[in-house]
Amino acid sequence: MELIQTPTAQTTAATDLLLGLLSLFFSYSIYKMKAKDKGKATIWAAAFLLLSIGALVGSVRAGFVLSDATKFALNQPFYLSLALTVALFVIGLFYDLTNGHITKTHVLSILGIGAFFYILTVIFSGMFFIFLGYAAVAMLLALFAYSVFAVSGKVKGASMVASGILLTLTAFAIQASKAISFHLIWDFDHNGTFHLVQILGTTCIFIGISISLQKTDNTKTIA
Repeated sequence: MELIQTPTAQTTAATDLLLGLLSLFFSYSIYKMKAKDKGKATIWAAAFLLLSIGALVGSVRAGFVLSDATKFALNQPFYLSLALTVALFVIGLFYDLTNGHITKTHVLSILGIGAFFYILTVIFSGMFFIFLGYAAVAMLLALFAYSVFAVSGKVKGASMVASGILLTLTAFAIQASKAISFHLIWDFDHNGTFHLVQILGTTCIFIGISISLQKTDNTKTIA
């Protein structure tokens, strides 16, 4: 495969690769963590793993000159992994809301919603705003919930999670605007900037989730 020569596409691919590797590290760190709440740890390890897959596939999509057939093939794991990442984020939110009393039926239903939005991206090929809208609604709900958790003290690390969600929403706004570009050693457009802000947001969420897992006193499981 031929590397793409457009400078902004190169930084988009590089920042997506960085996001993917960082998310993979976060997933492994949570998986290996001696967390008392194994159910919650499993949910978030899976969420970061799927985010990693989406970002790594995205780096290939942005970084190489590809045929239309190859792009279509790569779009499938890209959109599916991102849609399920958001679904797992919502599952993690409901896990905290219900103190771990979330059923497998609820989990499968939320994953089904994520799969539905993936199908929409297949039907309306190339319309990334479908995913952004779906993710934005989920993140707005999560921002409200984790802000309340932070004030009430119900969930440890909630303030970091809320900060990460706010940064993620900012990244979505940058992506949707398609108006931001700058030069800082390399050339960045809205896609590369989106990834940079998302890296910061993902890191904050990881720190907050790690704190909550370390401080949880009661072991919960998915019924």
